[in-house]
Amino acid sequence: MIRVLACLLFTLVIAPFRADATHIVGGEIHYEKLDGNNYFIELKVYRDCGPTNTLGTGFDENARVGIFQGNMLYQTLYLPLSLAQVSTVPVVLENPCFVLPPGVCVQEAIYTTVVNLPPHPAGYTIMHQRCCRNPSIMNIIMPDASGATFQTQVPPSTITTVNSNPRFNSLPPVALCAGAEFVFDHSATDTDGDSLVYEFCTPLLGGTNDNPAPDPGPPPPYTPVTWQAGFNGGYQ
Repeated sequence: MIRVLACLLFTLVIAPFRADATHIVGGEIHYEKLDGNNYFIELKVYRDCGPTNTLGTGFDENARVGIFQGNMLYQTLYLPLSLAQVSTVPVVLENPCFVLPPGVCVQEAIYTTVVNLPPHPAGYTIMHQRCCRNPSIMNIIMPDASGATFQTQVPPSTITTVNSNPRFNSLPPVALCAGAEFVFDHSATDTDGDSLVYEFCTPLLGGTNDNPAPDPGPPPPYTPVTWQAGFNGGYQ
């Protein structure tokens, strides 16, 4: 079995809010092996659709997805929003003490396509970058100038030629009480029956205020965010 690392990356909306611009809440990339060398690619992007997104930034009309073969750019995909599924993520309050701040809103856009990826000894990295994060984030330096990179790996052909990456079984909560305990099952399911290993990962930067939706450029690895004092990858 393949040992698949499922990184736990999610942003929670926690009161109080600041009324600044920027809109990226989170995202993930999933791929599924189809017949032949074809792969179904699914990019999920989450945006702040509430008043904290003061510029009213929407989803990209064409989401850019880069596919790297080792450290070489193999293909750039432009996934149209017109073919994407857009929906509002429901806010489920787990704690009866919680009073939801006005205007809390998160939307999900699901971009999909099918690509042909011949087996390769270096494998593939599938990635998407977008700037910027919500300025109310308190555990990283300059969140409103920090973009995000979402990526996943197709294993080298020397390991396997048939693989789909795991899917998380449910979304993390959009909002919760600051300082209150909560329980969330963040497990994932792998259709190949691979062994799943979980850990918290340091988020990656991607995109800037000057170039918020860049075409895929430099290959991985990508620069991690800078933690505020007192925080780190194991204590986020």
